[in-house]
Amino acid sequence: MKATIITSMKDLESFLTHHKYSPKHYDLGQVTGIIKETDQGNAQAEEAMKEQLNSFQDRISALKEKIAGARSERQTRTACSKTENFSMTRCRRTSTPCESKIPEPTKLSKMPELTP
Repeated sequence: MKATIITSMKDLESFLTHHKYSPKHYDLGQVTGIIKETDQGNAQAEEAMKEQLNSFQDRISALKEKIAGARSERQTRTACSKTENFSMTRCRRTSTPCESKIPEPTKLSKMPELTP
């Protein structure tokens, strides 16, 4: 027996007759209410799933924006770092060593001691 989705009494009666059961032999009065309740529950579940899907899509979009921003910032920092390194290397080549810029300390003449 195959599973069948039943959304109305007509579907149920068709299912029963297809499998050689007579719908007249069964009290199907309660089935109508059950089918309606099930349809309502399915509609609510579908709506909730759509809302959840939209929420996930919004989160994914926000994360993609954050990733793009982080990549852009990383590229900017890398470019600045490369420029800074190049500039520092060029300065090192053209400037004289720092030690040569510092003047030799001069010798102080001996100061007389003060006596009280």
